[in-house]
This record gives sequence, C-alpha cells and structure tokens, in this order.
Amino acid sequence: MCSSRLALVILIHLLYLSYPSASEAHAELDSGLSQLRPPPQLPEGLVAAEVVELPDDYQPPEPPGYPDNPSSYRGPKVAGYKLVLSGQLDKDLTLSAENTPALVRGMLIVPAGRTLLLKNGARLYLQPDLHGKTPNVEGAPDPTANGMLWIYGRLLSDGLSAGRVALHGAGPSGAGLFFYGEEASELRGADLHDTATTQASGTVQWLGCTFNRCAHYALARGAGLFVHCDFKRCGGVLATYDAGPWSLLVKRCQFEGGNEGLVLGSDPGIERLIVEQNHFEKLAGAHLRAMPVEKGRPLELLIGENWHGTSAPEEFDARIVDRRSNPRLSARINTRPPAEGPYAAVGAGAPMQDLARTYQELAAARQTLLAAQRAKSKLWSQRKTTAQKP
Repeated sequence: MCSSRLALVILIHLLYLSYPSASEAHAELDSGLSQLRPPPQLPEGLVAAEVVELPDDYQPPEPPGYPDNPSSYRGPKVAGYKLVLSGQLDKDLTLSAENTPALVRGMLIVPAGRTLLLKNGARLYLQPDLHGKTPNVEGAPDPTANGMLWIYGRLLSDGLSAGRVALHGAGPSGAGLFFYGEEASELRGADLHDTATTQASGTVQWLGCTFNRCAHYALARGAGLFVHCDFKRCGGVLATYDAGPWSLLVKRCQFEGGNEGLVLGSDPGIERLIVEQNHFEKLAGAHLRAMPVEKGRPLELLIGENWHGTSAPEEFDARIVDRRSNPRLSARINTRPPAEGPYAAVGAGAPMQDLARTYQELAAARQTLLAAQRAKSKLWSQRKTTAQKP
C-alpha cells in the first residue's frame, strides 16, 4: 500500500467544540478549507500491529498535563487494556467484549485487503503515542498528538444484535478516523465519542450509530450513507471539499445540540444526494448550509422533507443558509416544506424493527446511488489519468 495514489487528508480542528453563530460557523468552515493537506507518507513494510497482553489491573500512564486539568481528559483515567495496537495490521483482526477494552496507541493502519471487525461489546480507545515520532510532512496527522485509525481496507462493526460497539477518542483533543481506501466499510450499532471522521474515498455505511462530541464528519470523496444515526454536539457532516465525486444519503437521522447539520459544497445530483425524514434541532449554526462554489456556478441542491423543530415557514427558512440569505453564495438549497411535526421513529434509539424497515425501504435507492457513484468515479479516474499524461 502506498499513499502516493491518495489525494487528500483533512485536518480540521480536533478540539473541543464551541458553538459559534451562523456567521462565525461560516468563517470557521472557510478557514477549514485552507487546512487541506497531502496524506502522510506511510513507509512500505511498516511493522505489524503490536498486540500486547496486559494484566487486568494495568493502568496506562497519565499523559502530561492531565492531572492539572482532569476535565480535559474524556477517556477513562484509570483502565486496564487487554490489547495495545499500533502500526499496521498484517492479518484480519476481530475485537469483541472478550478481548477489549483495546488501546490504539498513536496510529493503527488497516491496509487494503485487511479487515478490522468490531463485534458486540467491543470497546476501542484511540490515544496519542507520546513517545512516537512526529510526521515530517507539514500538516500531516500527528500520532503524538492524537490517536488515529486509518482504514485502507475495511472497518466493520456489529453492535445491534447484542451489546453496542464503542470507539473513544481517549485524549484531550479527541482522535481521528480516516477512510482512505476504495473498499466498503459498514458499521452497525457503533457509538463514536470525541472522534473526527474523514472519508476520502470508498463506501462507508452507518446504521443505528451515534456520533457524540465529534468535531466533524468530512466527506471529501466516496459514498457516505447514514440511516437512523444520531449526531449529538457534533460539528456537522461536511461535504465541501470535492476531492472527487461524492454521494450522500441521510435518512431518519437526528442532529441535535451541535454546530452545523449538513454543509454542502457542490451538487452530486438527485440520485446521489438523498436527505429526508431527519430531525434538526438546537443547532448553533445552520441546519442546511451551502458553501461558495468554484467560479460562482449556480447550483440547485434538492433536499427532501425534514423536521426542523418548527413548521413555521419563516423560522424554517432562518435555519437554511444559501444565496437567498448570503449574496456570496451561488447555490440555492431547494427543500420540500418542513414536516408538520416530529417523525415517530428517528435516530439510533428507534426500535430494531424500524431500523430494519427503513434499511429495506432504501434498498433500491441505495443500489442506484452506489451504481451512480461507481460510474461517476470511473469517469473521474479516467479524466484524471488523461490529464496526468505528458
């Protein structure tokens, strides 16, 4: 696996969330666009992941500064880890309630062709490696500052049938989850805490998952599908970076108490942008926000019916930021009228039969979206290859 074929890494603030006004949020997102950096140069032949058996009473060392400011440490201050993982997996790995809690120290890479499976009850903590090496590429993710999980292969989780799966950013500035491969990952019943996610390629499907205090979900390229998920005190889903073709499906999800809902920077088309029957409530910024587009091209973004905490048209319109409210923008978010009231079964807490029903109802739309994404990605790759020829 070589990172030279990958186009992008996104370093947006892995810090505690603040809740700015809509104008401040817009400025913050603008500044985030300037923080795009190339992926780190991952050496070939990286050592296999270190798996260390620890006694049950093991206590990991306190990183510097935590005793003076214990409130800044979100992970367990005293815990015993059954496994310690770092480096690169040389074979598939399954984590469950039996062999976790497990600690990712610094950086763990799941290379192409490998799978990390999180089964019922698995608990995974991502923590910086204070004694590791800092990257020699400017702007690259620093494993001495944040724990990181890089997925070039597949990440799977099964936390719906019995015992949810948990992934924690165990450190003062959260952690990073990066999807960089062309393979498909699927997470069911996973709870992410203090973990910012960047998807730069591939397909990632989320069913019945929760995102808690997560700085962002940045969709730069690939297909991101969210069904019955909760985003609580999060920075928003940001499809603004256009590193390549992207597709987004968001249905029966709940956005509550965070900065932004959905932030869109281009229009993938009606088959590849499905946003309907979601709840957007108590957000500091916009529920739906358009970002400036290249050369000011006019865009019409089609969004389905959702619940925005109100059925009053004037209050609903105030929660949307596009060219009608900001003359800098050339995109218009064309939404169906808001729902008259909240939906009956939304988010990860909906009964299992409702999750199954929604997932089945989306089967045709999901297949159409993924087929359109594959076709668009193939064309994009061909054009990119042609442009690179001398």
